[in-house]
Amino acid sequence: MDLRSLVCKILDLSFIPEEIKELHGRVALHISDTPSTFYNTLDRLVKTLDPPWIFHTGDLVDQVKIGMHRRDKDLYSIKLRRLRSILEYGSHNQERKIFITLGNHDIEDTARKIFRKSHIFNRTAMVEIEGLQFNMSHYFSLLPGGQGTYNLYGHNTFIPSEDTKKGIFLNGLLKMNLITIPEGKIYKIDYPRYVNDHRTLRHKTGL
Repeated sequence: MDLRSLVCKILDLSFIPEEIKELHGRVALHISDTPSTFYNTLDRLVKTLDPPWIFHTGDLVDQVKIGMHRRDKDLYSIKLRRLRSILEYGSHNQERKIFITLGNHDIEDTARKIFRKSHIFNRTAMVEIEGLQFNMSHYFSLLPGGQGTYNLYGHNTFIPSEDTKKGIFLNGLLKMNLITIPEGKIYKIDYPRYVNDHRTLRHKTGL
């Protein structure tokens, strides 16, 4: 472990290796279940890599459990505007392509109103980028799979066993996934450790 990665681990920051930084402008980024406390780190990552394509597989403001507490809709909207400012514009103010499948803690009409320039899907989506096929959903169970496809999901820590896989399955809750375009090579970046605590609200309950 070099000094930079050690410092990132101590400070609970996402470490971006130099080989990944060199992919600037050439990768699709997949994330999922993002609490707003992670947005500043996400902002640095997006500025470093400038991905032309971003996939988000739901629960855009994951610590606002809107599926259980609709009274938090205003807070959800405020946080979404911050997320939009991070995701929707690339270098030189060029719009990047954003694909979002909504999760159980998202509000469709609010997300569509705020992310007007993004592609919003309620449950599942199929997207092709330079010959690569991407299926995406918040839920693994809704993915159609398919040989040679990249299947993106989140929601929980489930990983399919090898004998049930058809295609490539990437869980955006466990890691931030990067796919080079058009080669299709996969890289993974760890979330900071605090992210999962904030997803589960353990930072509020003390559990």
